[in-house]
Amino acid sequence: MNVGQKIRENRERCELTHEQLGAIMSLSSASIMAWENNTSIPTASELKQLSEIFGVRLSSLITDVPAKRKEVKGETWKKVVSAVLQAFSLFALLIGFFIPFILMLALEKNCFWVCFIFCIIPIGSILFGYLVKVNGKKFIKNIISGFVSAGLLFCFGMMTLMPVDPYDSEVSYDDSLVIKAETTLNIDIPEFETSYLLTWEHGSNLWRGKMHAKCDLTFTNENATSFERTLVTDSKWMDRVPNALLGVFCHPTDYTNTGANDCYVLIYNCDTDEFNTLPTADGNYRMLSIIYDVTYNEMTICDYTVEYFK
Repeated sequence: MNVGQKIRENRERCELTHEQLGAIMSLSSASIMAWENNTSIPTASELKQLSEIFGVRLSSLITDVPAKRKEVKGETWKKVVSAVLQAFSLFALLIGFFIPFILMLALEKNCFWVCFIFCIIPIGSILFGYLVKVNGKKFIKNIISGFVSAGLLFCFGMMTLMPVDPYDSEVSYDDSLVIKAETTLNIDIPEFETSYLLTWEHGSNLWRGKMHAKCDLTFTNENATSFERTLVTDSKWMDRVPNALLGVFCHPTDYTNTGANDCYVLIYNCDTDEFNTLPTADGNYRMLSIIYDVTYNEMTICDYTVEYFK
């Protein structure tokens, strides 16, 4: 490798342009280019000055002995920052994935938007990789790790737009709706094994209405058998939903005549204090419906509002 090639190599390593190196040495850029093209040769004093600027031994510029590389000021911190940003990008991806689930369990709300906040770190890694160079090269690893982390976090964040299944976020285990049904309807619901209550703050859309709460109960075989004996003799319980009452029933497509032998149903109008009847006037009515499935020993209690019109 000749002198001109060594000058070019060291200049590029130090990230200096022809003009910048010429300005440091009080020479024109044309003089620097002439050295690199071997059309002229620097003097001894100029070679010494070049060795000081490049941080190398004078002998490495004029002999074929490989130059011992000296860290250019600023290279070390760039590499440290590069490694830190790569590590933080991976950490942001992991934390940004788990925190929304923790918040959803605590707040019972869709919290995937939190992922967008953690995108800041990998985006910073991408910008660092593009803008900062060492030996004229970009930090490619920062760019790749940043794009991967930011892309995945963005995808997680977009899940904010997805509706959350109420069974995942709003389910609770209490008997508040059971107590309301027993008190309002003056009936005795036997002891149950499990109770799953779902509530909707603004109501869940129903056909011609809104569901406010829904409770699912499961009975033991013994309790179910005892309860079923009372259903047969209690006039409030229907063994099917007449077609005429489908307009005020919470599930108009279920528990119709086809399931007459397997289910018992009770429909109560809280506003008119009537069982299993249609309102006499159009309007919005608060209703309670109870469906008992004989086959599976399960009961569903629904608290809803229905819009009725003749």
